Amino acid sequence: MKYILGLLLCLISSNPAQASFIQWELGEDIGVASLCRDRDAIMDLVRADQVDEATAVNVFASLASNGRCVVFDKHRDFTVVKTLHRYLNFAGRKSFVLEVMSNNVIGFRGFVMAEAPERPSI
Repeated sequence: MKYILGLLLCLISSNPAQASFIQWELGEDIGVASLCRDRDAIMDLVRADQVDEATAVNVFASLASNGRCVVFDKHRDFTVVKTLHRYLNFAGRKSFVLEVMSNNVIGFRGFVMAEAPERPSI
């Protein structure tokens, strides 16, 4: 269950209170706890994430049991290839669907949900 919740939190970092939300940059590295193998799966998960946390957890569990999404034993390094979708999650946080590519396994790609990164204001 903690791995499923890890998907919802994908990558949350604590930064100073004066940070502002911006979008993910192409080529930026991201730590990934879980990912979906296809666009349809991640978009099903996004629709659930806009409803509430329990719905998102249930949908992810279903997708993972069908092999359409996977959970890693620890965060894996990936690189952002493309931003596919922007949305507000159930808590009103700015979130993204990103296509990512593994930094360790050539050709291994997938799709993740990630909250907007926080960066210090200049």
